[in-house]
Amino acid sequence: MKILHIATRHIPGGASRNLEHWMGWELEHGHVVHLATGECGSTTLPPSVVRHELPSLRRDVNPVNDVRAVATLRRLVRRQRYDIVHTHQSKAGVVGRLAARALAGRIIHTVHMASFGEGYGRAASGAFLAAERFCGRFTDATVFVGEDLRRLYVHERAARPDSSFVIRSPVEIDRFVAVRSLSRDERDERRARFDLPRDRPVVVSIGALERRKRHDALIKGLRHRLAAEELCLAVAGHGDQDEPLRALVRKLGLDANVRFLGFVPDVENLLAGSDCLVHVAAVEGLPQVLVQAAAAGIPAISLPVHGASEVPGARVASDVGEAINDALTSVRAPIAPERLDVWRPDVIRRSIDAFYNGFVP
Repeated sequence: MKILHIATRHIPGGASRNLEHWMGWELEHGHVVHLATGECGSTTLPPSVVRHELPSLRRDVNPVNDVRAVATLRRLVRRQRYDIVHTHQSKAGVVGRLAARALAGRIIHTVHMASFGEGYGRAASGAFLAAERFCGRFTDATVFVGEDLRRLYVHERAARPDSSFVIRSPVEIDRFVAVRSLSRDERDERRARFDLPRDRPVVVSIGALERRKRHDALIKGLRHRLAAEELCLAVAGHGDQDEPLRALVRKLGLDANVRFLGFVPDVENLLAGSDCLVHVAAVEGLPQVLVQAAAAGIPAISLPVHGASEVPGARVASDVGEAINDALTSVRAPIAPERLDVWRPDVIRRSIDAFYNGFVP
């Protein structure tokens, strides 16, 4: 088959790992795979994937760019005659499905996080919900990275129950489980590697430096404990909020107790040097960092968000500060790694097998 994936952007992160896993499976099974994206910052794209650049495909809503993106994609789909068009992420999910309507053999959409609901303004949420409902009418299959998302979309009539599937994003569980066997000296070496102090607990926040991740709220919420040097906060990720977050830290006088690490490819080593992971994003599909922390045996705390309660061992709390205190003062045995098996790449590959064998002829 000839397959086109359409993504708003393809940069390091959970969504890109999910997409690359799908493309890898398809290539191994002899399919021809194309990828159309706006921004593309990934260095792990399989070399045999044919890439199409779409400068007009952007995250922000812009009628001129959006119409141009639909027209460009529609010409591409008509010319290439794809058997499957598989869209990813909110903007590409709408633009790509509109472009593929009545032209592609099958249309599949993967929801990595909700495009409407809590975490968005009323107008934006309503507009995207209407778009999701309309596109859902001609979407042959909708894939979700978690059960919370699937229930939400089915409840809001943005996806049909009989064509909705949960296929999680892959996490290399054993790579993180190995952290559990590290000695104290080895963990201290990891701290030194990231310039983290040894004399106080280290709380880590991992995720793109974007508004929805709410790193600023975490910094403000921990400001008094950071100022008193009771904690050190390490922030791993990059994005357009890098400088605003650094400015906030300078304004609060917390430069000595907040570390900005940029994008960290070896997350397991950062977790090994940490005492607790905190996730405070406003919108998520299923936070992979919670799975990674659970596998590493590191306490993981999240505000209530889609997917957080699906991760065994993760603590979902409305008061992050209180949860951090509990995590740092109480001793709890890590969960059995087997409870995270649903995120193993080989298990997910079997899910993709079943999806293609049962749904796609």
